[in-house]
Amino acid sequence: EHSVFGLISEGSSRRTVPSPTHSNNLHCVHNRTRPAATTPVSYGLSSRESVRNDIFISYAREDSNHLDQLRRHLAPYRPKYGVWDDHKIEHGNAWRDEIFGALAQARVAVLLVSAYFLDSEFIVQEELPAILKRAREGRLKLEWVLVSACAYEATPIAPLQAASDPKTPIDLLDPGKQQAVWTEVAKKIADACEALGSREPASSAVTNSDRKCVLLAQVTDDMEEEAAQVRSYLAQYKDEVALLPTGLYPQGGQAFKSAFDRDLAQAGLFVQLLGPRAGRVDIELPEGYTRWQFERAKAVAPRVEMMQWRRPDLDPSTITNPAYKEVVTAETVVASGLEAFKRQILDWSRKRPNKVHELRASTVFINADDRDMGIAKEVERECLANALTAILPMTGASSEAVREDLTANLVECDVLVFVYGDTTQDWIRSQLRFFNKVRPKREAPPRLLAICSGPPPKPDIGISFPNAHLIKCPDGWNMDQIRSVFSELDK
Repeated sequence: EHSVFGLISEGSSRRTVPSPTHSNNLHCVHNRTRPAATTPVSYGLSSRESVRNDIFISYAREDSNHLDQLRRHLAPYRPKYGVWDDHKIEHGNAWRDEIFGALAQARVAVLLVSAYFLDSEFIVQEELPAILKRAREGRLKLEWVLVSACAYEATPIAPLQAASDPKTPIDLLDPGKQQAVWTEVAKKIADACEALGSREPASSAVTNSDRKCVLLAQVTDDMEEEAAQVRSYLAQYKDEVALLPTGLYPQGGQAFKSAFDRDLAQAGLFVQLLGPRAGRVDIELPEGYTRWQFERAKAVAPRVEMMQWRRPDLDPSTITNPAYKEVVTAETVVASGLEAFKRQILDWSRKRPNKVHELRASTVFINADDRDMGIAKEVERECLANALTAILPMTGASSEAVREDLTANLVECDVLVFVYGDTTQDWIRSQLRFFNKVRPKREAPPRLLAICSGPPPKPDIGISFPNAHLIKCPDGWNMDQIRSVFSELDK
Protein backbone atom coordinates (compact mmCIF):
# COMPACT_ATOMS: atom_id res chain seq x y z
CA GLU A 1 0.00 0.00 0.00
CA HIS A 2 1.45 3.34 -1.03
CA SER A 3 0.34 6.91 -0.83
CA VAL A 4 -0.14 9.00 -3.95
CA PHE A 5 3.13 10.77 -3.19
CA GLY A 6 5.16 7.64 -2.49
CA LEU A 7 6.20 9.33 0.76
CA ILE A 8 4.78 6.86 3.27
CA SER A 9 6.98 3.83 3.79
CA GLU A 10 5.68 0.27 3.97
CA GLY A 11 6.22 0.17 7.73
CA SER A 12 4.83 3.60 8.49
CA SER A 13 2.55 3.84 11.50
CA ARG A 14 0.62 6.62 9.73
CA ARG A 15 -0.93 4.42 7.09
CA THR A 16 -4.46 4.16 8.55
CA VAL A 17 -7.15 6.69 7.70
CA PRO A 18 -7.65 8.95 10.72
CA SER A 19 -10.88 8.76 12.61
CA PRO A 20 -13.04 11.90 12.82
CA THR A 21 -11.89 12.53 16.39
CA HIS A 22 -8.15 12.59 15.85
CA SER A 23 -7.67 13.41 12.20
CA ASN A 24 -4.50 15.05 10.95
CA ASN A 25 -6.55 17.27 8.71
CA LEU A 26 -9.70 19.31 9.04
CA HIS A 27 -11.91 16.63 7.55
CA CYS A 28 -13.48 15.85 10.88
CA VAL A 29 -16.51 17.26 12.58
CA HIS A 30 -15.59 16.58 16.20
CA ASN A 31 -13.10 18.37 18.45
CA ARG A 32 -12.28 20.94 15.77
CA THR A 33 -10.04 23.70 17.01
CA ARG A 34 -9.18 26.98 15.34
CA PRO A 35 -6.38 29.46 15.93
CA ALA A 36 -7.33 32.03 18.53
CA ALA A 37 -5.89 34.84 16.43
CA THR A 38 -8.21 34.10 13.54
CA THR A 39 -11.40 36.14 13.28
CA PRO A 40 -14.25 33.65 13.03
CA VAL A 41 -15.92 33.37 9.66
CA SER A 42 -19.50 32.20 9.17
CA TYR A 43 -19.34 29.16 6.96
CA GLY A 44 -23.07 28.50 6.77
CA LEU A 45 -24.96 29.03 3.53
CA SER A 46 -26.09 32.63 3.43
CA SER A 47 -29.00 33.95 1.40
CA ARG A 48 -26.39 35.38 -0.99
CA GLU A 49 -24.61 32.10 -1.72
CA SER A 50 -25.37 29.60 -4.46
CA VAL A 51 -26.69 26.28 -3.13
CA ARG A 52 -24.37 24.38 -5.49
CA ASN A 53 -20.90 23.21 -4.52
CA ASP A 54 -19.01 24.70 -7.45
CA ILE A 55 -15.73 25.32 -5.59
CA PHE A 56 -14.23 22.59 -3.39
CA ILE A 57 -11.46 23.67 -0.98
CA SER A 58 -8.99 21.06 0.31
CA TYR A 59 -6.77 22.11 3.19
CA ALA A 60 -5.28 21.02 6.52
CA ARG A 61 -6.63 22.00 9.92
CA GLU A 62 -3.49 23.92 10.80
CA ASP A 63 -4.02 26.17 7.76
CA SER A 64 -7.47 27.40 8.79
CA ASN A 65 -6.27 31.00 8.78
CA HIS A 66 -5.54 30.70 5.05
CA LEU A 67 -8.96 29.15 4.48
CA ASP A 68 -10.52 32.17 6.20
CA GLN A 69 -8.65 34.52 3.87
CA LEU A 70 -9.64 32.64 0.73
CA ARG A 71 -13.31 32.48 1.69
CA ARG A 72 -13.37 36.22 2.41
CA HIS A 73 -11.93 36.99 -1.01
CA LEU A 74 -14.37 34.60 -2.69
CA ALA A 75 -17.34 36.33 -1.01
CA PRO A 76 -18.17 38.59 -4.01
CA TYR A 77 -18.47 35.50 -6.23
CA ARG A 78 -20.51 33.36 -3.84
CA PRO A 79 -23.97 34.47 -5.05
CA LYS A 80 -23.07 32.81 -8.35
CA TYR A 81 -20.70 30.03 -7.31
CA GLY A 82 -21.17 27.93 -4.17
CA VAL A 83 -18.05 27.38 -2.05
CA TRP A 84 -17.61 24.15 -0.08
CA ASP A 85 -15.22 23.21 2.68
CA ASP A 86 -15.74 20.74 5.47
CA HIS A 87 -17.13 23.32 7.90
CA LYS A 88 -20.40 22.56 6.05
CA ILE A 89 -20.44 19.00 7.36
CA GLU A 90 -23.12 18.92 10.02
CA HIS A 91 -22.52 17.10 13.28
CA GLY A 92 -23.50 13.47 13.04
CA ASN A 93 -23.30 13.19 9.27
CA ALA A 94 -21.04 10.68 7.50
CA TRP A 95 -18.07 12.97 6.97
CA ARG A 96 -16.31 10.93 4.28
CA ASP A 97 -19.49 10.69 2.19
CA GLU A 98 -20.10 14.42 2.65
CA ILE A 99 -16.61 15.21 1.36
CA PHE A 100 -16.78 13.05 -1.75
CA GLY A 101 -20.37 14.06 -2.42
CA ALA A 102 -19.29 17.71 -2.50
CA LEU A 103 -16.30 16.85 -4.68
CA ALA A 104 -18.58 15.09 -7.16
CA GLN A 105 -20.45 18.38 -7.69
CA ALA A 106 -17.42 20.65 -7.89
CA ARG A 107 -16.28 22.46 -11.00
CA VAL A 108 -13.07 23.75 -9.41
CA ALA A 109 -10.95 22.19 -6.68
CA VAL A 110 -8.59 24.44 -4.73
CA LEU A 111 -5.65 23.00 -2.79
CA LEU A 112 -4.08 25.01 0.04
CA VAL A 113 -0.68 23.31 0.03
CA SER A 114 1.65 23.23 3.03
CA ALA A 115 3.70 20.75 5.01
CA TYR A 116 0.58 20.09 7.09
CA PHE A 117 -1.38 19.39 3.89
CA LEU A 118 1.25 16.90 2.68
CA ASP A 119 1.35 15.27 6.12
CA SER A 120 -2.36 14.45 6.15
CA GLU A 121 -2.97 10.78 5.39
CA PHE A 122 -6.59 11.33 4.40
CA ILE A 123 -5.64 14.05 1.92
CA VAL A 124 -2.65 12.14 0.56
CA GLN A 125 -4.29 8.73 0.28
CA GLU A 126 -7.94 9.51 -0.48
CA GLU A 127 -8.91 13.08 -1.22
CA LEU A 128 -6.06 14.21 -3.47
CA PRO A 129 -6.06 11.08 -5.69
CA ALA A 130 -9.80 11.61 -6.28
CA ILE A 131 -9.23 15.28 -7.16
CA LEU A 132 -6.35 14.50 -9.54
CA LYS A 133 -8.38 11.75 -11.22
CA ARG A 134 -11.32 14.08 -11.85
CA ALA A 135 -8.95 16.76 -13.14
CA ARG A 136 -7.32 14.30 -15.58
CA GLU A 137 -10.75 13.28 -16.84
CA GLY A 138 -11.66 16.92 -17.44
CA ARG A 139 -14.43 16.86 -14.85
CA LEU A 140 -13.02 19.77 -12.84
CA LYS A 141 -10.34 22.45 -12.95
CA LEU A 142 -7.58 22.22 -10.37
CA GLU A 143 -6.04 25.31 -8.75
CA TRP A 144 -3.47 25.22 -5.98
CA VAL A 145 -1.83 27.78 -3.71
CA LEU A 146 1.41 27.32 -1.76
CA VAL A 147 0.50 28.77 1.62
CA SER A 148 3.76 27.80 3.36
CA ALA A 149 7.09 26.31 2.33
CA CYS A 150 7.13 22.53 1.85
CA ALA A 151 8.52 19.84 -0.44
CA TYR A 152 5.68 20.06 -2.96
CA GLU A 153 8.24 19.46 -5.76
CA ALA A 154 8.28 15.77 -4.76
CA THR A 155 4.53 15.39 -5.31
CA PRO A 156 2.19 15.14 -8.32
CA ILE A 157 1.21 18.78 -7.66
CA ALA A 158 4.61 20.06 -8.85
CA PRO A 159 3.96 20.10 -12.63
CA LEU A 160 0.56 21.75 -12.25
CA GLN A 161 0.16 25.49 -12.77
CA ALA A 162 -0.25 27.26 -9.44
CA ALA A 163 -2.74 30.05 -8.84
CA SER A 164 -0.02 32.10 -7.12
CA ASP A 165 3.75 32.19 -7.46
CA PRO A 166 5.07 29.11 -5.60
CA LYS A 167 8.47 30.75 -5.30
CA THR A 168 6.98 32.93 -2.58
CA PRO A 169 4.63 31.11 -0.19
CA ILE A 170 1.73 33.16 1.13
CA ASP A 171 2.92 33.21 4.73
CA LEU A 172 6.22 34.86 3.73
CA LEU A 173 4.43 37.89 2.29
CA ASP A 174 3.60 41.01 4.26
CA PRO A 175 -0.12 41.42 5.12
CA GLY A 176 -0.84 43.92 2.34
CA LYS A 177 0.74 41.72 -0.31
CA GLN A 178 -1.15 38.70 1.00
CA GLN A 179 -4.46 40.51 0.44
CA ALA A 180 -3.46 41.33 -3.14
CA VAL A 181 -2.48 37.71 -3.84
CA TRP A 182 -5.69 36.29 -2.36
CA THR A 183 -7.70 38.76 -4.45
CA GLU A 184 -5.93 37.53 -7.59
CA VAL A 185 -6.38 33.87 -6.59
CA ALA A 186 -10.11 34.34 -5.95
CA LYS A 187 -10.54 35.93 -9.39
CA LYS A 188 -8.70 33.04 -11.07
CA ILE A 189 -10.97 30.56 -9.32
CA ALA A 190 -14.11 32.46 -10.40
CA ASP A 191 -12.76 32.77 -13.95
CA ALA A 192 -12.15 29.01 -14.00
CA CYS A 193 -15.80 28.41 -13.02
CA GLU A 194 -16.95 30.81 -15.71
CA ALA A 195 -14.74 29.19 -18.34
CA LEU A 196 -16.38 25.83 -17.68
CA GLY A 197 -19.67 27.31 -18.76
CA SER A 198 -23.01 27.82 -17.11
CA ARG A 199 -24.22 24.77 -15.24
CA GLU A 200 -27.96 24.81 -14.87
CA PRO A 201 -29.50 23.11 -11.86
CA ALA A 202 -30.82 19.61 -12.33
CA SER A 203 -34.40 19.01 -13.45
CA SER A 204 -35.08 20.14 -16.99
CA ALA A 205 -38.26 19.49 -18.91
CA VAL A 206 -38.21 16.63 -21.40
CA THR A 207 -39.78 18.09 -24.51
CA ASN A 208 -39.57 15.22 -27.00
CA SER A 209 -42.56 13.02 -26.20
CA ASP A 210 -41.26 10.24 -28.47
CA ARG A 211 -38.43 9.50 -26.07
CA LYS A 212 -38.73 7.39 -22.97
CA CYS A 213 -37.65 9.21 -19.81
CA VAL A 214 -35.19 7.53 -17.43
CA LEU A 215 -34.29 8.97 -14.03
CA LEU A 216 -30.86 7.88 -12.79
CA ALA A 217 -30.77 8.27 -9.02
CA GLN A 218 -27.96 10.14 -7.29
CA VAL A 219 -25.30 7.60 -6.33
CA THR A 220 -22.77 7.31 -3.53
CA ASP A 221 -19.26 8.39 -4.46
CA ASP A 222 -18.03 4.79 -4.77
CA MET A 223 -20.60 4.18 -7.52
CA GLU A 224 -19.86 7.32 -9.51
CA GLU A 225 -17.85 5.52 -12.19
CA GLU A 226 -20.67 3.04 -12.85
CA ALA A 227 -23.16 5.91 -13.06
CA ALA A 228 -20.93 7.65 -15.60
CA GLN A 229 -20.85 4.46 -17.67
CA VAL A 230 -24.65 4.26 -17.68
CA ARG A 231 -24.93 7.89 -18.71
CA SER A 232 -22.38 7.46 -21.47
CA TYR A 233 -24.14 4.36 -22.77
CA LEU A 234 -27.61 5.93 -22.84
CA ALA A 235 -26.23 9.11 -24.43
CA GLN A 236 -25.63 7.03 -27.56
CA TYR A 237 -29.39 6.57 -27.80
CA LYS A 238 -30.47 10.12 -27.04
CA ASP A 239 -33.12 9.99 -29.77
CA GLU A 240 -34.79 7.15 -27.87
CA VAL A 241 -33.99 7.89 -24.22
CA ALA A 242 -34.19 11.14 -22.27
CA LEU A 243 -31.98 10.89 -19.20
CA LEU A 244 -32.59 12.83 -15.99
CA PRO A 245 -31.22 14.68 -14.15
CA THR A 246 -29.64 16.90 -16.77
CA GLY A 247 -27.27 18.41 -14.21
CA LEU A 248 -26.33 17.96 -10.57
CA TYR A 249 -28.94 18.00 -7.84
CA PRO A 250 -28.62 20.70 -5.17
CA GLN A 251 -27.56 19.11 -1.89
CA GLY A 252 -29.53 19.69 1.27
CA GLY A 253 -32.83 18.14 2.26
CA GLN A 254 -35.54 20.41 0.92
CA ALA A 255 -33.71 21.59 -2.22
CA PHE A 256 -32.78 18.03 -3.14
CA LYS A 257 -36.29 16.69 -2.54
CA SER A 258 -37.94 19.32 -4.72
CA ALA A 259 -35.51 18.86 -7.62
CA PHE A 260 -35.76 15.07 -7.47
CA ASP A 261 -39.55 15.11 -7.35
CA ARG A 262 -39.74 17.36 -10.41
CA ASP A 263 -37.72 14.81 -12.34
CA LEU A 264 -39.66 11.86 -10.93
CA ALA A 265 -42.88 13.44 -12.21
CA GLN A 266 -41.50 13.19 -15.77
CA ALA A 267 -39.87 9.78 -15.54
CA GLY A 268 -41.16 6.43 -16.75
CA LEU A 269 -38.27 4.45 -15.28
CA PHE A 270 -36.30 4.92 -12.06
CA VAL A 271 -32.77 3.48 -12.17
CA GLN A 272 -30.62 3.14 -9.06
CA LEU A 273 -27.07 1.79 -8.77
CA LEU A 274 -26.25 0.34 -5.36
CA GLY A 275 -22.86 -0.24 -3.80
CA PRO A 276 -21.71 -1.49 -0.41
CA ARG A 277 -22.20 1.89 1.32
CA ALA A 278 -25.52 3.41 2.36
CA GLY A 279 -24.35 6.94 1.56
CA ARG A 280 -24.85 10.33 3.13
CA VAL A 281 -27.60 11.49 5.47
CA ASP A 282 -28.91 14.98 6.10
CA ILE A 283 -30.82 16.58 8.97
CA GLU A 284 -33.83 16.79 6.64
CA LEU A 285 -33.04 13.36 5.14
CA PRO A 286 -32.26 11.22 8.20
CA GLU A 287 -32.90 8.05 6.19
CA GLY A 288 -30.18 9.10 3.74
CA TYR A 289 -30.23 10.16 0.09
CA THR A 290 -30.15 6.59 -1.25
CA ARG A 291 -33.02 5.26 0.85
CA TRP A 292 -35.15 8.38 0.33
CA GLN A 293 -34.90 8.17 -3.48
CA PHE A 294 -35.85 4.51 -3.31
CA GLU A 295 -38.92 5.22 -1.16
CA ARG A 296 -40.04 8.08 -3.40
CA ALA A 297 -39.88 5.88 -6.48
CA LYS A 298 -41.81 3.12 -4.68
CA ALA A 299 -44.47 5.65 -3.69
CA VAL A 300 -45.34 6.48 -7.31
CA ALA A 301 -45.17 2.91 -8.67
CA PRO A 302 -46.53 1.52 -10.92
CA ARG A 303 -46.66 4.82 -12.83
CA VAL A 304 -42.88 4.84 -12.62
CA GLU A 305 -41.17 1.47 -13.05
CA MET A 306 -38.06 0.61 -11.06
CA MET A 307 -34.76 -1.02 -11.98
CA GLN A 308 -32.00 -1.28 -9.39
CA TRP A 309 -28.58 -2.82 -9.82
CA ARG A 310 -25.81 -4.15 -7.63
CA ARG A 311 -22.60 -5.99 -8.37
CA PRO A 312 -22.87 -9.80 -8.26
CA ASP A 313 -20.03 -9.90 -5.75
CA LEU A 314 -21.84 -7.64 -3.28
CA ASP A 315 -23.06 -9.90 -0.49
CA PRO A 316 -26.09 -8.28 1.20
CA SER A 317 -25.31 -10.17 4.41
CA THR A 318 -22.20 -8.00 4.84
CA ILE A 319 -24.28 -4.80 4.99
CA THR A 320 -24.71 -3.75 8.61
CA ASN A 321 -27.15 -0.88 8.03
CA PRO A 322 -30.59 -2.60 8.25
CA ALA A 323 -32.45 0.16 6.39
CA TYR A 324 -29.98 0.09 3.51
CA LYS A 325 -30.00 -3.70 3.50
CA GLU A 326 -33.73 -3.54 2.72
CA VAL A 327 -32.94 -1.42 -0.34
CA VAL A 328 -30.19 -3.76 -1.59
CA THR A 329 -32.40 -6.84 -1.18
CA ALA A 330 -35.55 -5.33 -2.74
CA GLU A 331 -37.25 -7.44 -5.40
CA THR A 332 -36.48 -4.79 -8.03
CA VAL A 333 -32.69 -5.21 -7.55
CA VAL A 334 -30.76 -7.09 -10.23
CA ALA A 335 -27.34 -8.59 -9.45
CA SER A 336 -25.62 -8.78 -12.83
CA GLY A 337 -22.84 -7.39 -14.95
CA LEU A 338 -23.21 -3.68 -15.64
CA GLU A 339 -23.20 -4.20 -19.43
CA ALA A 340 -26.19 -6.51 -19.20
CA PHE A 341 -28.00 -4.04 -16.96
CA LYS A 342 -27.40 -1.17 -19.38
CA ARG A 343 -28.91 -3.24 -22.20
CA GLN A 344 -31.87 -3.99 -19.95
CA ILE A 345 -32.54 -0.24 -19.59
CA LEU A 346 -32.40 0.19 -23.35
CA ASP A 347 -34.67 -2.81 -23.89
CA TRP A 348 -37.20 -1.21 -21.54
CA SER A 349 -37.23 1.96 -23.64
CA ARG A 350 -37.76 0.00 -26.86
CA LYS A 351 -40.17 -2.75 -25.88
CA ARG A 352 -42.63 -0.85 -23.77
CA PRO A 353 -45.39 1.04 -25.56
CA ASN A 354 -44.88 4.76 -25.29
CA LYS A 355 -47.28 5.80 -22.54
CA VAL A 356 -48.16 9.44 -22.41
CA HIS A 357 -48.92 10.29 -18.80
CA GLU A 358 -51.96 12.53 -18.72
CA LEU A 359 -52.22 15.07 -15.99
CA ARG A 360 -55.11 14.04 -13.81
CA ALA A 361 -55.67 17.62 -12.74
CA SER A 362 -53.87 20.73 -13.81
CA THR A 363 -53.64 22.44 -10.42
CA VAL A 364 -53.83 21.51 -6.75
CA PHE A 365 -54.24 24.39 -4.30
CA ILE A 366 -52.90 23.49 -0.86
CA ASN A 367 -54.39 25.99 1.56
CA ALA A 368 -52.42 26.09 4.80
CA ASP A 369 -51.59 28.52 7.58
CA ASP A 370 -47.93 29.47 8.11
CA ARG A 371 -47.85 27.11 11.10
CA ASP A 372 -48.65 24.16 8.83
CA MET A 373 -46.37 25.02 5.93
CA GLY A 374 -44.12 22.03 6.66
CA ILE A 375 -46.84 19.44 5.95
CA ALA A 376 -48.14 21.60 3.09
CA LYS A 377 -44.76 21.25 1.41
CA GLU A 378 -44.88 17.48 1.93
CA VAL A 379 -48.22 17.46 0.10
CA GLU A 380 -46.68 19.68 -2.57
CA ARG A 381 -43.90 17.12 -3.15
CA GLU A 382 -46.51 14.37 -3.40
CA CYS A 383 -48.30 16.38 -6.08
CA LEU A 384 -45.09 16.84 -8.05
CA ALA A 385 -44.32 13.14 -7.84
CA ASN A 386 -47.74 12.47 -9.39
CA ALA A 387 -47.33 15.05 -12.18
CA LEU A 388 -49.75 17.49 -10.56
CA THR A 389 -49.11 21.22 -10.42
CA ALA A 390 -49.14 22.42 -6.82
CA ILE A 391 -49.88 25.93 -5.55
CA LEU A 392 -49.19 27.16 -2.03
CA PRO A 393 -50.65 30.32 -0.48
CA MET A 394 -49.00 33.65 -1.21
CA THR A 395 -46.85 35.09 1.56
CA GLY A 396 -45.02 38.35 2.14
CA ALA A 397 -47.47 40.50 0.18
CA SER A 398 -50.12 43.02 1.23
CA SER A 399 -53.32 41.69 2.77
CA GLU A 400 -55.24 42.80 -0.31
CA ALA A 401 -52.90 40.94 -2.67
CA VAL A 402 -53.02 37.83 -0.49
CA ARG A 403 -56.82 37.85 -0.50
CA GLU A 404 -56.98 38.30 -4.28
CA ASP A 405 -54.56 35.44 -4.76
CA LEU A 406 -56.57 33.24 -2.37
CA THR A 407 -59.77 33.98 -4.26
CA ALA A 408 -58.20 33.14 -7.62
CA ASN A 409 -56.80 29.86 -6.33
CA LEU A 410 -60.09 28.78 -4.73
CA VAL A 411 -62.02 29.57 -7.93
CA GLU A 412 -59.59 28.18 -10.51
CA CYS A 413 -58.00 25.09 -8.93
CA ASP A 414 -59.01 21.55 -9.91
CA VAL A 415 -58.15 20.00 -6.55
CA LEU A 416 -58.47 21.76 -3.21
CA VAL A 417 -56.69 20.64 -0.06
CA PHE A 418 -57.07 22.33 3.34
CA VAL A 419 -54.46 21.59 6.01
CA TYR A 420 -55.70 21.65 9.63
CA GLY A 421 -52.71 20.91 11.82
CA ASP A 422 -51.10 23.38 14.19
CA THR A 423 -53.42 26.17 13.10
CA THR A 424 -56.54 27.17 15.02
CA GLN A 425 -60.17 26.18 14.58
CA ASP A 426 -60.91 29.84 13.79
CA TRP A 427 -58.48 29.78 10.86
CA ILE A 428 -59.84 26.62 9.22
CA ARG A 429 -63.46 27.74 9.69
CA SER A 430 -62.77 31.14 8.17
CA GLN A 431 -61.06 29.54 5.15
CA LEU A 432 -63.93 27.11 4.58
CA ARG A 433 -66.51 29.89 4.91
CA PHE A 434 -64.61 32.00 2.40
CA PHE A 435 -64.44 29.08 -0.02
CA ASN A 436 -68.21 28.61 0.32
CA LYS A 437 -68.65 32.30 -0.46
CA VAL A 438 -66.60 32.24 -3.67
CA ARG A 439 -67.73 28.76 -4.75
CA PRO A 440 -70.53 30.10 -7.05
CA LYS A 441 -67.82 31.74 -9.17
CA ARG A 442 -66.38 28.34 -10.12
CA GLU A 443 -67.29 26.82 -13.48
CA ALA A 444 -67.47 23.38 -11.87
CA PRO A 445 -66.98 21.83 -8.42
CA PRO A 446 -63.44 20.75 -7.54
CA ARG A 447 -62.57 17.29 -8.79
CA LEU A 448 -61.39 16.59 -5.27
CA LEU A 449 -61.91 18.46 -2.00
CA ALA A 450 -59.90 17.21 0.98
CA ILE A 451 -59.43 18.44 4.53
CA CYS A 452 -56.31 17.01 6.19
CA SER A 453 -56.66 17.06 9.96
CA GLY A 454 -53.52 16.16 11.88
CA PRO A 455 -51.98 16.47 15.32
CA PRO A 456 -52.34 17.88 17.88
CA PRO A 457 -55.86 16.79 18.99
CA LYS A 458 -58.35 19.53 18.19
CA PRO A 459 -62.09 20.26 18.14
CA ASP A 460 -64.19 19.35 15.12
CA ILE A 461 -64.38 22.01 12.45
CA GLY A 462 -68.16 22.12 12.45
CA ILE A 463 -68.45 22.81 8.70
CA SER A 464 -69.11 20.08 6.11
CA PHE A 465 -69.19 20.00 2.31
CA PRO A 466 -70.81 17.38 0.06
CA ASN A 467 -68.32 14.76 -1.22
CA ALA A 468 -65.47 16.24 0.81
CA HIS A 469 -62.77 13.86 2.08
CA LEU A 470 -61.78 14.27 5.72
CA ILE A 471 -58.33 12.76 6.24
CA LYS A 472 -57.79 12.26 9.97
CA CYS A 473 -54.23 11.77 11.22
CA PRO A 474 -54.49 12.42 14.99
CA ASP A 475 -51.32 10.50 15.87
CA GLY A 476 -49.08 11.96 13.16
CA TRP A 477 -49.28 12.88 9.51
CA ASN A 478 -49.77 9.81 7.32
CA MET A 479 -48.80 10.46 3.68
CA ASP A 480 -50.20 7.06 2.66
CA GLN A 481 -53.70 8.26 3.55
CA ILE A 482 -53.18 11.42 1.52
CA ARG A 483 -51.85 9.40 -1.43
CA SER A 484 -54.89 7.13 -1.33
CA VAL A 485 -57.18 10.14 -1.72
CA PHE A 486 -55.14 11.45 -4.67
CA SER A 487 -55.42 8.01 -6.29
CA GLU A 488 -59.15 8.60 -6.72
CA LEU A 489 -58.31 11.07 -9.47
CA ASP A 490 -57.47 8.05 -11.64
CA LYS A 491 -61.01 6.70 -11.40
